[in-house]
Amino acid sequence: MTKHPVYVNDLEVNLSADQVCLYADDTSFVIKETSREGKSTKAETVMREAERWFAANKLKMNPNKTQHLDFIMNRREDSTNIKILGLHVDSRLTWAAHIDDLAGRLSAAIYSIRRIKSVSTYQAARLTFTVFGESRASLLTKLRD
Repeated sequence: MTKHPVYVNDLEVNLSADQVCLYADDTSFVIKETSREGKSTKAETVMREAERWFAANKLKMNPNKTQHLDFIMNRREDSTNIKILGLHVDSRLTWAAHIDDLAGRLSAAIYSIRRIKSVSTYQAARLTFTVFGESRASLLTKLRD
């Protein structure tokens, strides 16, 4: 039995968002609009609807974790990115920010492996690689292919 009841069964039908994506305690709203004005208006409407729905169900949105991302096709506009479930998504739908983050994490893992190898056994270094580097390295390889 769960301590916290699940309320989200009717969230999607109570919002005017084009799509609602739920994963654990993360909620994402997709809004499809071609004009900036229409997009802004619809985004504000969806956020008000969501705030009302959350309040009616005794839940709160965390404004410090609330983000929005406009996907752009114009290469002259500045690109922005957000992190969703550990994945960096940028407004141009490129992998650059995510790969940069992975590369930094892999660099730290390699440093840890080398350090452990110099003061311990090969088995300890291999275990460190398995824990810190292997999953990230395989993900980076999959993204590259």
